[in-house]
Amino acid sequence: MTLITAVIAGLACGYFLGLSRKAVAIFVVVWSVVLIVQTFFMLDKEDVPPEAWSYIPVQIVILAIGAGLLWLGAKLRSRSSRMARAKGQ
Repeated sequence: MTLITAVIAGLACGYFLGLSRKAVAIFVVVWSVVLIVQTFFMLDKEDVPPEAWSYIPVQIVILAIGAGLLWLGAKLRSRSSRMARAKGQ
């Protein structure tokens, strides 16, 4: 769930809000809520697998992917606005 959220929210926040504090804050809040819900569902099971130690490092990598996609969305926004301005001239 967090990977899907990172991809969708990262690109959307970057594209629609640019690379601003507001975009980063919205992305982090949305991703954190999904992380909390996912963690509660995972820990709700009585038999937690021994591989659960890798959960935190994987989530950090997913957060970094989302941050990269946020940056990419902002770059796509600036590129599309530059192309629109060039066509209008």
